[in-house]
Amino acid sequence: KAKQLEGKGVDDVYTGELHSGKQMAKDAKKDMLARFERLYTRIDKIFADMKSIMSEGSSPKKGARMSVQSEESLGKLAQTNLELSTMEGRVAEIAAELPAASKDDVAKLKTELALIESKAKQLEGKG
Repeated sequence: KAKQLEGKGVDDVYTGELHSGKQMAKDAKKDMLARFERLYTRIDKIFADMKSIMSEGSSPKKGARMSVQSEESLGKLAQTNLELSTMEGRVAEIAAELPAASKDDVAKLKTELALIESKAKQLEGKG
């Protein structure tokens, strides 16, 4: 989802023909691209942690394998947990940024928070 959002939400915004908001748009894109990179790094680390946990004998019986269906279900739950954790982290960041935010920043944060809420509802429904 993050890679899709990066492609559709950031890369699809062209700043070359802008005038009055050109620098603001360029700064916003740069900031968001950096955030995406941090998000990808965090996701990669968490996946590595998950892989390590899964290989440390978390199976129901030592040496026993889980069914394919169980592994798929647990994998989906792990992915959902990861996405939820990311959303929770960003919501906490937004809350921390709010007291010092300008009116323009508050508008951006409000839009982002609404998007997170929408994605959370989707995630809750489909997992």
